[in-house]
Amino acid sequence: MSKLAALFFLPFIITKIPPEQFGIYDSFLVVFTVFSSVLSLGLDSGTANYLANHSKNAGLLKTFYSFTIYVFIANMLLLSLVLVLLFKYEVSLIKISSQKFYLLLWIFVFFQYFNYLTFNFLRWTGRANVSAVINSVISLLSYIFGALFISIYQENAFNLILGLILGNVLGFLIYSFFAFQYLTLRISKRYVPLLRKVIVQSLPFGPMSLTKTGSIAIERTIVSNFLSSELYGYYSILSRIGRMPLFLYNSFGSAVHPYLFKGFGSIETRELSKRIYNGLIISAVFIFALMCIYEAEILSIFRVSELPNELRGLLSVLFIGQFVLVLRSLFSNGFLISGRTIYQLLLLFVGLLGLLIFGDLIISKFNVSGFIIFFTYLGVFISAISIYWSEYLGKSGINKHILTLMFVLIILAHCLR
Repeated sequence: MSKLAALFFLPFIITKIPPEQFGIYDSFLVVFTVFSSVLSLGLDSGTANYLANHSKNAGLLKTFYSFTIYVFIANMLLLSLVLVLLFKYEVSLIKISSQKFYLLLWIFVFFQYFNYLTFNFLRWTGRANVSAVINSVISLLSYIFGALFISIYQENAFNLILGLILGNVLGFLIYSFFAFQYLTLRISKRYVPLLRKVIVQSLPFGPMSLTKTGSIAIERTIVSNFLSSELYGYYSILSRIGRMPLFLYNSFGSAVHPYLFKGFGSIETRELSKRIYNGLIISAVFIFALMCIYEAEILSIFRVSELPNELRGLLSVLFIGQFVLVLRSLFSNGFLISGRTIYQLLLLFVGLLGLLIFGDLIISKFNVSGFIIFFTYLGVFISAISIYWSEYLGKSGINKHILTLMFVLIILAHCLR
């Protein structure tokens, strides 16, 4: 429901606010994902295994949840200092540079990420129904308030974000009611050795998450520096529309990931993994074909009738670039099971380095269309290696060879242009 709310809300804001303002809104969300990726130092991912397998141990749950929240609060204080320094030295974060947007960013990060941490905690401890209902209510309220604010007041990104924040504040109050029982000021000494072990295992997840979100931020920075504000706004719109089918994959992934993780290596889970993997690939091929053939019709739904020539024919490519990230996230459990998460970090760093080294060169020589093709190729390549490597470390039973089809699809899309 929360993903569907976002799905129906996106067409409304695309038709309601100008492309330049949508570019600011999109930049705000990208910067948010970068900051939120480092707030918990990977503890949200590193504790998942223990939460799932010790969901009846109240003392352990209190220890993990409280420690995660205290780390989050400490990092929010550090983020305050970072934003003050960025404003003082007039550093622009893509399209975010004013004091009011920096303040909005801090508030949005605080409430949104607290809600995420609590949602994640409830989900991994077997209360997916409760967390799903709360998350749906928060999303619906956020988008309703956002729509009201840009309908009643000025149609700009600032009022839109204010509405989203109000919904998350209400969500914070709801989640606090459920989470209060798990907060404790005292960490039991008996759990300290285990907590240290979890911290060590979690540390690679922070940089890994940062490299994933950082690649999107670097992509947006390169494009925003090359394009005008209006053209960047259209690029942001196209990118968001290309991501829309992912709400199905992300929702499905959130539901099945705990099962794939807990049963990793068993015959039943290997068969399940194979079926899910092949099913996702087949569905992606279908969506890719629809976007290739009916791009103009799809964009017309969002009242985007005059897409700039530089961006035409790229909707399907942008979709594939995001889809392979879902595959990589869902089918790389071999790294975690084998305790080799550092390999994932190394692989992601290589991809980020490739983007930093060649990104500006590609966009200056081949325009934004060439850059999108390059960015997508890079994402598919890193995802392919990640899944192959994960299978080598711990076999889950997926048919990894079918991933090569993604390369064929991108080449086909490029030819169709």
